[in-house]
Amino acid sequence: MSTIFILLIILGFILGVVILLGLFLPSSFQIEKAELIHASPSELFLLINFLEKWPEWTVWNKENNEGLEFEYQGPNGGLGAIQIWKGSRITGRITIIRSLVDKELQYQFDIDGDKFPMLGTIVLDTAEGGYTQVAWRFQLDEIKQNNPIKRYQAYFLQNYFNSTIEESLENLKSLYTVEEK
Repeated sequence: MSTIFILLIILGFILGVVILLGLFLPSSFQIEKAELIHASPSELFLLINFLEKWPEWTVWNKENNEGLEFEYQGPNGGLGAIQIWKGSRITGRITIIRSLVDKELQYQFDIDGDKFPMLGTIVLDTAEGGYTQVAWRFQLDEIKQNNPIKRYQAYFLQNYFNSTIEESLENLKSLYTVEEK
């Protein structure tokens, strides 16, 4: 047997294992994060309900993502507000699909069209001492295709959103943190 033939067999085996492992990755995910923030639900809702304010507190902004451009459609805030973003390698869209004043915001998050439709929910709940608990749930429902590449992409998206949501909540909290003298 020639060396090239043996290398092709080994590469084929490795590729087969990678594809097989991809089929066993989850086809959906759900992330849940919460933070206590020293602000009222109405103060926080003003930042959360208006997508034009998201770059002020989320990590999805021009400082963290060079070349990122935003476009807004629909109403300024609340139900039907849309943020379209375009980066050098990826595009996406956030559409508010439910807005309960000072209580809850639900949005559809789409990357590159509808390849990975995800649902986000941010709930505000009054806590003691002038605090509000901000609970953020983000989920990808079942990927319709049994495609190992899509499952790998979903796996990496879960890791990405896990860290960016946590960092965004920290940013939101820092806007209302008062330094003690």
